[in-house]
Amino acid sequence: MRAGRDRRRRPRVGVAAAPQRAQLVHPAAVPGAAGLVRLPAQRRRYRGHADRIGHQHVLVPGTGHGRPRGGGVPRLRAGLADGRLDAGEDRADVARARQPGRVLPGVLAPLAAVGRRAAQRDGHREAGLGGVGRLRHGLGDDRARAGWAAARRHRRDRCHTVSPKPSASGEDSPMTTRRAMVLDDFGGPEKLRLAELPMPALRHPDEVLVRVHATSVNPIEWKMRSGLGVPKPVWRRLIGTPMILGQDFAGEVLAAGDDAGGLAPGDAVMGALPVAGAYTTHLTARVKHRRTAIIRKPDAVSHTEAAVTPFAGLVAYAGLVTYGGLTSPGARVLVVGASGGVGHLAAQMAKALGADLVAGVCSSRNEAFARGCGVDEVLPYDRIPLRDIPSHQPDWAHSFDLILDCVGDDGYFTVLAPWLLKPAGRFVTAALPSSRPGRPGEDVGLVDGAGLFARMLRRRVTGRYRLIPGLFGLPVTDGMPAIARWLGDGSLRPLIASTYPLTDLPAAHRESEKGRTVGKIAVTTA
Repeated sequence: MRAGRDRRRRPRVGVAAAPQRAQLVHPAAVPGAAGLVRLPAQRRRYRGHADRIGHQHVLVPGTGHGRPRGGGVPRLRAGLADGRLDAGEDRADVARARQPGRVLPGVLAPLAAVGRRAAQRDGHREAGLGGVGRLRHGLGDDRARAGWAAARRHRRDRCHTVSPKPSASGEDSPMTTRRAMVLDDFGGPEKLRLAELPMPALRHPDEVLVRVHATSVNPIEWKMRSGLGVPKPVWRRLIGTPMILGQDFAGEVLAAGDDAGGLAPGDAVMGALPVAGAYTTHLTARVKHRRTAIIRKPDAVSHTEAAVTPFAGLVAYAGLVTYGGLTSPGARVLVVGASGGVGHLAAQMAKALGADLVAGVCSSRNEAFARGCGVDEVLPYDRIPLRDIPSHQPDWAHSFDLILDCVGDDGYFTVLAPWLLKPAGRFVTAALPSSRPGRPGEDVGLVDGAGLFARMLRRRVTGRYRLIPGLFGLPVTDGMPAIARWLGDGSLRPLIASTYPLTDLPAAHRESEKGRTVGKIAVTTA
């Protein structure tokens, strides 16, 4: 019944009475924007925007408050009002522009066709678009298009698009281009190429422009480059266009918005982007974005050391604290892959958090390095097979609080965890478990992926198993201050296995793909 009532109330295209509710904005409202119309009254409200499109409101509301979270029409209205206020007009004059103007002729009747089916029935396919699409289709007027472009310019200007200011490094004139390693298509390292791109501009008040001095290579990045784990269109959507991989960065702030958390040009910073975008000489990052990690770099570490720490450090922190529950001293922790990029940081963090015993699994050739990272007991996997660990360490039975797997070897959960963990102990993994012997969990097809998902869900229900969602579930708010503090006081020291220039990034990816890297791989942009 409700649908029937709404259908009767909605005017159809071509009905003579419909145009009487469409009003012109007064020609004096916005210079160059005469001809803009407000839409007919609608019952829909936009989130975060209390004004209703309809009876008492034209496209220039005159409130001047921030960007509404609704569709194109509220943004258009706010953009025009903000533009007039920015130009120095009195707020009362802008508010008076809300009064209705003259009635439009019947040519604007298509603006009243809100339903897609009604619009298609009358041959107006474009009328099924959003409010702005209906507006532009109904008018067909160059003045309306010019007004919409003016509103977009006003909103862009209010989002603090600024040019880089001279920084402490002595860069006197702003640059207009940047260099970046761009991924043209998914595949091997040869798909990466160096490109010249326009310099990014600040679009948000909490954004900063950073001159990147160094970045790093994480395994997730060459997996993204290869298109592993999820369908390639999903990766393409997540990475964006142009496809620039990389998450870690360290460098110097060149420009900052008005709400950049106290960061200013000249500040040395380090951080990690949510998904990608760090394989470049310049990038923008939102300081208050809940998935962006950015903080001042401690003076005790170099840009290269700072660049290899954020993403791997956040994964280690998540595995120990967020998902592992390591919040009090005296815990016993086993780190699988204790000499790798995440593992060697996790071992040092466990000691900094007060762990009583830190055991590590690595190869015998990396045993000395693992002990230098704070590992008390080393289990060399090339000497002690997984199934022989219980007989090699019989007093460890049911005595560990946490197993952190940084490799993705499923045997440590199926074989070792039931014997090693306490009744309330947890198993946390930073990598998907193998889908079948000899095949990594990221390299799965549809059938294997469904089986892997079902297996992980079943384990999660038991309460012990945790998987760290590396791209979207990292503890940015708590983790980054702790990492910066440990770097500053020397409790955390990342090992740089090798350093490559940005132009030789494909070689860095090839080294990481071998899976035998001790520490982290750094990439410099100078």
